[in-house]
Amino acid sequence: MRIALDPYMHRHVPLLELPRFVKKLGYDWIELSPRADFLDWWVNPRVYPERLRDFKRALREADVKIA
Repeated sequence: MRIALDPYMHRHVPLLELPRFVKKLGYDWIELSPRADFLDWWVNPRVYPERLRDFKRALREADVKIA
């Protein structure tokens, strides 16, 4: 079973710092809820290749995966 953190309550943490923050809290998995700097509510997705690449790198460096 995977126990993942939904970081909505920590939405003040910038996206690229989020994987390290999640790991510090003791989680290995993250569940991404909509957030303004990645996928916002009620608007078309605005995930650009650069942001996705940087976020994947931050996940890899923190050893955190998306559930």
